[in-house]
Amino acid sequence: MKYIVYILSVLVFLFGAISFVYYLPNNVFSKNIKKIFPISTKTFVRDTIFIISEKNLTIENLESFSLSLIKKRNESLETHSINIFETNNNNYFEIVKYKLPFYNRDTSNKTVAHIDHFENYIIIITGNGEIFFLKKDDLYKENIDIKKIKNNFHQLITDLRFYDDSMNFLNSDEISIKDIFIDEEILYISYVKEVKKDCFNTSILSSKINLNYLNFDTFFTYDECLSFKNVEEFNGQQSGGRIINYQNKILLTIGEYRKRELAQNLESNFGKIVSIDKSTKQAKIFSSGHRNPQGLYYDSKLKMILSTEHGPKGGDELNIIEEYNNYGWPISSYGEHYDGTYKKEAPLHKSHKDYGFTEPIYYFSQSIGISEVIRAHRIFNPSKNFFFITSLKDKSIYIFEINTDGNQTKLIDKINIDERVRDIIYLKTENIYVSLLENTPSIALIKYILK
Repeated sequence: MKYIVYILSVLVFLFGAISFVYYLPNNVFSKNIKKIFPISTKTFVRDTIFIISEKNLTIENLESFSLSLIKKRNESLETHSINIFETNNNNYFEIVKYKLPFYNRDTSNKTVAHIDHFENYIIIITGNGEIFFLKKDDLYKENIDIKKIKNNFHQLITDLRFYDDSMNFLNSDEISIKDIFIDEEILYISYVKEVKKDCFNTSILSSKINLNYLNFDTFFTYDECLSFKNVEEFNGQQSGGRIINYQNKILLTIGEYRKRELAQNLESNFGKIVSIDKSTKQAKIFSSGHRNPQGLYYDSKLKMILSTEHGPKGGDELNIIEEYNNYGWPISSYGEHYDGTYKKEAPLHKSHKDYGFTEPIYYFSQSIGISEVIRAHRIFNPSKNFFFITSLKDKSIYIFEINTDGNQTKLIDKINIDERVRDIIYLKTENIYVSLLENTPSIALIKYILK
């Protein structure tokens, strides 16, 4: 009898230990502990020991549950601050911040929000799918009204992790909206979709714009998916998701979710930029060899597609994207593999072209947490081509100059914002940039000031 008690005690201890390390933060120490246990064991513990989980809540309870996670917030934007920022090279930008009634990045670790504009409105969507609008005419007022738009997400997205803003569920910080894009009165949103139980990809929903109610439907999805049950380093935040219009098609970036080898597999959508026909919704691979491209912009003046891409430990890239080109990941990169990776990876080559890949036109040795790229209109010398690149880790906006052929790229200046800069759009009529800042969180109106 005592042996049975002893064995049961050991089993309880082991399950408790695994349960403990499952909740440890993702750092080198915890990863080294977690990799002691095989995925099958951790998955069994997750699905049996963690009985208070999203899978024990029925679809019928979905809406009431998700609403219970959303605390009451004041749905108005109050002036947060008005500042004049001097750049590294003595240029000046006025930045007006309005604090958003959202959770900040530290609360949920999700993408806080993305922005776009339509006619006289700015549309904002949070990481867990709350959609708001405000009027452009109200910008620069002391207070701005922000109104919520009802939608049918609950009928389409039944994964409770998507709505979880407080990290109550495992992996909920990785399941979120990835981008918003408006084109010809159609609103597209990309998101991390649960294709089947605990298996995910990057998909797109779309809806005709209606400020009273958005009725989304599936625009683009596919059967291929990845799961934390069989991908040891699975990371749903490494999922890409940027959307743009290009030659009457939709381009979508898709990360490799840390399943690195898929970036070179032309039978897989992971680690690619894909082109989707708006009418037929048929997709094909546009470019390959990507890790996690989070910025995408088509410049009609230069007839050039620009993309920003997260490197591993360093090596964030700015690329000119051309159809059928291969950008090298995970064979070539100017960064290094993270410490504590689960399986032995081949060293990263410090050349792209020597191995038949396309070189970035610029790369950062140290990681800046690169995000969106957009043309910088009407700043400095109007005859030249300047671009903003936003950053998360470095909490700044970088200003680049790219020549007409794209073969010369210079870092011109840097605006130190002191907040994670997730997204940025340009309002032509108002000649201002509107950016999404994640730490406050807030939207920021950015305007260049002539010396």
